Amino acid sequence: MAGYAEAVTEILAYYSIDDYVIFGWSLGGHIGIEMLPRSDSKTKGPRGLMMTGTPPIPRGQVNLGFKGDGHMNMAFREVLTDDEKHRFAYGTAGLPYEDWLLENVNRTDPCARRLMYEAFSGGLGVDQQEAIEKTGVLTAIVNGAAEPFVKLDFIRGVKYGNLWRGECIELDGLGHAPFWEKPEDFHQILRDFVEDASINLDWELIIVDDASPDGTQEIAHQLARVYNPPSPQDPRIVLKARAGKLGLGTAYVHGLSFATGNFVIIMDADFSHHPAALPSFIALQKEHDYDIVAGTRYSGKGAGVSGWDLKRKLVSRGANLLSATVLQPGVSDVTGSFRLYKREVLQKVIENTASKGYTFQMEMMVRAKALGYKVGECPITFVDRLYGESKLGGDEIAEYAKGVMTLWLKV
Repeated sequence: MAGYAEAVTEILAYYSIDDYVIFGWSLGGHIGIEMLPRSDSKTKGPRGLMMTGTPPIPRGQVNLGFKGDGHMNMAFREVLTDDEKHRFAYGTAGLPYEDWLLENVNRTDPCARRLMYEAFSGGLGVDQQEAIEKTGVLTAIVNGAAEPFVKLDFIRGVKYGNLWRGECIELDGLGHAPFWEKPEDFHQILRDFVEDASINLDWELIIVDDASPDGTQEIAHQLARVYNPPSPQDPRIVLKARAGKLGLGTAYVHGLSFATGNFVIIMDADFSHHPAALPSFIALQKEHDYDIVAGTRYSGKGAGVSGWDLKRKLVSRGANLLSATVLQPGVSDVTGSFRLYKREVLQKVIENTASKGYTFQMEMMVRAKALGYKVGECPITFVDRLYGESKLGGDEIAEYAKGVMTLWLKV
């Protein structure tokens, strides 16, 4: 457990993520507890920890929290028969059962099960009961009332340091994986917990979709059902669909008209722009009171691209070199779109930007400089989309070059 927790903590530190909520199921819950002493303060570390199927046992006393049955024995054995693997997968998640559950059991390193148990039962790592009783981190305990492997009476008896709602929650008729067996009920509880744990975070997500054929709108509706509060007056996730492809510039205008916050972050929704960078954008803006924070792939530690061929890299570098030489925008990456704006600044820049296509991002930076706005840059790693193809072609390259020269004459 300690090794897993150390690995997760190092990953969070690498990406400068110091404001987060942990959800841990079964083994994941034990890892979450192990993480608490590594980052337990008011300003760093998790805002909250929710656990399901995880008894916070004292060091080395596994039997206090787990029922001694065949399933738990399989969880810690190195060699399993095919029948045992099937029973373990089915018993762990319950219904609905899917083949990938069995595939995951087959993929697990057999030594990992044995070594994990030897370390856990041998007392390696923190005293989990002591850690959870001393922590000030908001802790939610949510289990199925029909939990087959964990002793619920032990979990109820733990004196939690900061127990959410003052009680352990048990969901009737559900087993070891209540989030899988009845996601509608569980996700509502998870959403409420995240809201309470993130009390200082006020956010909304505006999704603008131009009739994408890839199911974007259906996914947006699913996210809205999970994360939006019951009252329709203050939705967290808002989908604003348009009938067809109307251009990037008009998409910005459309989305901005529905945004209610003082700051607006614009990013692609295919994980080319990773949410892990958001805390760095926000911290940089707060430190220097920037009007705009622009993500850059070409300047600073950690900046770069992944997944591009040589042609795409040359085109992007050439586009930025051309604009830097001719227009001197004052930033190293004018073609990227991962940016944070003060709301009123974005409104003003858009009003002064004439481009609608691939020159739109570049012109916005040029206009921002001309208007005297203060711009900072945050290094990002851009990861090319895993699915779909880039729409960048010869026509777009010619359009960009024309746009640079037009701005040179006008600005």
